[in-house]
Amino acid sequence: MIAFENRVVNGSQTLKWEAPYAISLFAVVVNWSIGLLIILPNDNINVLFIVSIFSIGLGSASTSWYRKIRYLQMGTVCLFFMPIIISLLTYNAHETFWLGITACFMFFGCLSTSHLSQKILTDHFELAYELRKSIKKTRILAHTDVLTGLNNRRAFFEMAPKILTTCQIHALPVCLVTFDIDYFKKINDAYGHIAGDIALQRIASLLIKNLRSSDVCCRLGGEEFAMLLPNLNLKKAMHTAETLRKIIAGMSIALPLQNHIAITASFGVSDIGDTIDELLNHADQAMYKAKNSGRNLVLAYTPELSARSNQIKTRKNLRL
Repeated sequence: MIAFENRVVNGSQTLKWEAPYAISLFAVVVNWSIGLLIILPNDNINVLFIVSIFSIGLGSASTSWYRKIRYLQMGTVCLFFMPIIISLLTYNAHETFWLGITACFMFFGCLSTSHLSQKILTDHFELAYELRKSIKKTRILAHTDVLTGLNNRRAFFEMAPKILTTCQIHALPVCLVTFDIDYFKKINDAYGHIAGDIALQRIASLLIKNLRSSDVCCRLGGEEFAMLLPNLNLKKAMHTAETLRKIIAGMSIALPLQNHIAITASFGVSDIGDTIDELLNHADQAMYKAKNSGRNLVLAYTPELSARSNQIKTRKNLRL
């Protein structure tokens, strides 16, 4: 079944993984057939009946094996049936003769239906493979941003809390970084949404290339991205964000019609917060501060920054 989950089931490809199993199983049946001829009693009809029924049952069941190597299946059926049929027909008893005749009918029935059963089982496994493949693809799409290939918001909020909890349990530092592209609306207005899409895809490639495998990055929505950096203190997280900022600022993004654009991004970094929501909120505050301070900056969240933000909100409310 593991092979069916990971490989397309068609043609000769199946034989590459199935042949060793089929041949080894066939060898076991050969041993069974030889041993059966040796141990079958000549003077105990009860034991003969029991062994016969058991062997006939195995022979009938062998037709249900999924097998691209059909001659091995036919050989297995013959090895299960023939010793018993010969023993029953040659045993000098009325009861064994008719049981042997019944076994002959079952034997020919197994041969005639094996092709049909193989086709049904092949279709079943191919359908199961396609179903598993579709479910896996659906799960990936549900957690992936289609444009950039990064995690989407849903995936981020499923993975990030688990990583944060692990860091808290083991007393490891953890930081959250948010950033978005400066003047992104102007890019879309001036060059069209295709230009904006290309810029977002270049940013995504940059993140995939420069972040660690343990980091979790996502496109939160629009031109905003987030990164959870486990086992990284604020100083190192700031360095990572600054490195990304410089790379983005130095990029030249090629557009259709031989146009090129340069972009910048504003970053906010936070290591303060007991939950992902708190970390994200604090990083957002630092990011908006970076935007208000001229953009193309990396700023860290501090409690004083939050206090000033609350004062501004209070003043706005009083004016209203």
